[in-house]
Amino acid sequence: MTVYQREGNRLLSQRTILSYTITLVAQAIRRQPTGIHARVDVVVDGVTLAYSTFNVEKDEDRVRLANSAFKGYSANGLAADYPATFLKKDLDLFCDGLWEEQMAVTMPALTGGSTERHTPVFLLKPYILQDAGTLLFAAPGMGKSYITMLMAVSLDAGISTWWPCRSARTLFVNLERPRRSVEDRLGNINEVLGLPRGRELRMLHARGRAFTDVNESVERYIQTEGIEALFLDSISRTAMGDLNENQPANRIVDGLNELGIAWLAMAHSPRNDPTHVYGSMHFEAGADIVVRQHAEQEDHTKPLGISLEITKANDIPKFPSRILALEFDE
Repeated sequence: MTVYQREGNRLLSQRTILSYTITLVAQAIRRQPTGIHARVDVVVDGVTLAYSTFNVEKDEDRVRLANSAFKGYSANGLAADYPATFLKKDLDLFCDGLWEEQMAVTMPALTGGSTERHTPVFLLKPYILQDAGTLLFAAPGMGKSYITMLMAVSLDAGISTWWPCRSARTLFVNLERPRRSVEDRLGNINEVLGLPRGRELRMLHARGRAFTDVNESVERYIQTEGIEALFLDSISRTAMGDLNENQPANRIVDGLNELGIAWLAMAHSPRNDPTHVYGSMHFEAGADIVVRQHAEQEDHTKPLGISLEITKANDIPKFPSRILALEFDE
């Protein structure tokens, strides 16, 4: 009987022979018209010897993978005690139970109510809830990037100058801006917060790429680094389809929610209506907190006045609007 371990979206099974640890890993497990497909890796002592994406129900594909992996360790001491036939048997059992194990995550179960009342747990009050999603939207040029990065650095450093927050490991995903521009803004924000200008923030720079291109890297980084909050700049650059269509909107929000941590994503408002997020209503439906950012400026020499208004709130009250001002020198 195969004993599975779950790491994020991956299923693993391990056994130890002599001093060697053999690990079978399956990911991207899905049902297709032709059967159950997955990417399966054979790993020995942390080294991937062979992998393939295939129909796990096909014996010939499992034979090929087992033989390919065996070649990787056929010359060492493991081969005599763990021949290719043994590996093939383990691979058969592993693949045979994959779909049942995958479905177990989504099987219904009896759920009881909490025995105590709990107050909402904020990472950054009142805009970021633990394990929940926030949309912050405004028209272009209204200071969203600065406000969002100010929140990210405040949370990462545990600085409550502008909002009550606690220190939480933070990842900023930049799909929108050149790296140099982001580094300049980060330095400015660090200085305003009393931090060294060169203080580092965990970032992924992927300007011009779709969120689906980097999603796997983000998931792995979250797991290995213990990330508690993700900031995304921005939904408009996810390249996942027409944002006015329901399916792309659901895919974007579902992808963020599946990360299993708190997230804040920037969004734009329509050019002729600043009161809601541009695109499908499912963006706002899928978020727990929606924040409208409104900005006014008399001219470029004066401060940029910014209002943060919570327009949707799950499990929390609608806190009063917060007014801030951003001043820029030359």
